[in-house]
Amino acid sequence: MISNKIVIWCMKNILLYPLAAVGAFSIIYTLTNAVQHQQAAKRYLTNCSNVRVGMTLAEAQKMMNYDDSPIYRGEIRTNLYSGLSPAYFIMYPTSIVSSESVSIEFDPLTQRVTHVNCGKD
Repeated sequence: MISNKIVIWCMKNILLYPLAAVGAFSIIYTLTNAVQHQQAAKRYLTNCSNVRVGMTLAEAQKMMNYDDSPIYRGEIRTNLYSGLSPAYFIMYPTSIVSSESVSIEFDPLTQRVTHVNCGKD
């Protein structure tokens, strides 16, 4: 018969400690990603004020440091409205407390910026 001390020792060493380590690692990983996301969002919000209507898309992306962070870079999206031509824009990460995102609308044919939304419109 197995004694209770052996069962408790096995549960602590085999189950409890490894699972606690995985939980601690997950919490640290999640907090680190949240901080990095917030820093990227703050940087894009700051850089957005330098982008002007009429710039080329390449100039705007360079101004926003588009290639700086491959994980948190902007996404190219399209809005299709019935009866209107589609709107193409790059949407950048936003902070957790922000109500609007930072986005740059552009014309796909001329590759020129047509509208800049720095989250304040």
